[in-house]
Amino acid sequence: MVNLLKGMFAIIFDELKFSIKRKTITSYILFSFVFAISLYGTYMQEYGAVQGEMPLLSILPIELEKGVAPLTDFAIFLMTLFGSALQSASVGAEVSPDVVLPVDIGITLFIIAPVLIALSSLSKMAVRLCASSIARERESKTLYQLLVSPQPRVTAYLSKFIGAIGATIPMIFLVLAGVVWIIGASFMPYIEVEQAVQLRNQVLVASIVTTFLFASIGIFISTITRNEESAVNRGGWILKIMLALATLWIFLPIFSVAGESAASMIEKITMISPLTLDMVALYSGEMFNQYMLIQLVVGLLFLFGGIMIFVRQDVEY
Repeated sequence: MVNLLKGMFAIIFDELKFSIKRKTITSYILFSFVFAISLYGTYMQEYGAVQGEMPLLSILPIELEKGVAPLTDFAIFLMTLFGSALQSASVGAEVSPDVVLPVDIGITLFIIAPVLIALSSLSKMAVRLCASSIARERESKTLYQLLVSPQPRVTAYLSKFIGAIGATIPMIFLVLAGVVWIIGASFMPYIEVEQAVQLRNQVLVASIVTTFLFASIGIFISTITRNEESAVNRGGWILKIMLALATLWIFLPIFSVAGESAASMIEKITMISPLTLDMVALYSGEMFNQYMLIQLVVGLLFLFGGIMIFVRQDVEY
């Protein structure tokens, strides 16, 4: 048992060390820079305005309902601001050039900008590192040496998975630090402590669960692919499609002009993406636990599916 654990830790350490060497430091720096800029953009806004009702404007062709979609909420705020400015100008009042956002709009923009950047970056690193883990060893003919060792295939697979996904931990801590900072610096004066803690915890859970899901997809791809480049490319394309669907969900209100049925169909398609589930769960909060559970179950299915394939594979010397 002791030798088994030593072997597992050795594989985990080797995979983690190799993962960090593969341009991961560069990815850390780039992510820190982009994430910090997005957080600073959120911080620079002024918050505290009360969310008012949307003014009845005759130029508005459709009805907008608050709480349906983030883009709709922002449109309502802009319409309210525009209507208030027109009313003030009509009575000769001075119109302040400063724009003070309602805190709920600020949190919405925080979710669809910094949080989406964080989740997509974590997913990209997880799927890339895990997709290269087994395929790399198979291509270099070193996988055979690992599998003829006393280490069982299941533990070897899980050890490589843990080592690869472990490289994302610094990014997760950075995301948590950024969330704690922006909540305290921008939102905390206007929201309850319980809401602040809930938002922080939900972003952290979403980061961990989504990283686990894409890592499981990545190592599954690595298991069924013969060379590293193909595995990484396939994982990258999957992430690009999922990110495109999440972006499509954000701009979903635009498609409402095509009709309710068309918008509903597009919305259902976007829900395929785990990143969309994250956005919906963080935005509304009502289905957070259910959506995180769905991602966790799908991730476990990919992980166990990869194990079942891996233990039955013939490995060439």
